[in-house]
Amino acid sequence: MKTLNLVITLSGFLLLTVSSHLSAGVEVETPRNADKSAQAEVLVAAIKTAHQHHDLNALMDLVFWQDVTPETKNSIRKSFKELLERRIKNVYVAPVPKDQMTEYTLGSVRYKINLKPAGLLHIHLSTAKDGVTLTSYVVGVHRGKYFIATAAPTK
Repeated sequence: MKTLNLVITLSGFLLLTVSSHLSAGVEVETPRNADKSAQAEVLVAAIKTAHQHHDLNALMDLVFWQDVTPETKNSIRKSFKELLERRIKNVYVAPVPKDQMTEYTLGSVRYKINLKPAGLLHIHLSTAKDGVTLTSYVVGVHRGKYFIATAAPTK
């Protein structure tokens, strides 16, 4: 199996990671170290339900929007629209890697993630030509609930 990893920053959208496994028919198992907390299970169920109903607004409601620019919000909306066009193979929350990027500069603007990272939401999607694509989003906790975190300009 050939793997291609790519980290994408879209108009300030923090840490959308895409990893294509170029092997058709790949089965994706949930790793043993996946987060099995109630918060993670609620987020995973919400992603699956929104996807099943093709509900873009429900997906958008899972993002923590504090201090996010309109450009970032539009980039996330576009990413979610593309996600809704593919079949989900698996969804789970994994631990945050120690080297997880949490801030960056785009042009002259410094961006930082708007929630403390608590995990990575991994969404494995089927693709006709590539086999399986992995899209990952940083998640954080706000008022006891997991949200997809994103970048916001620092003040």
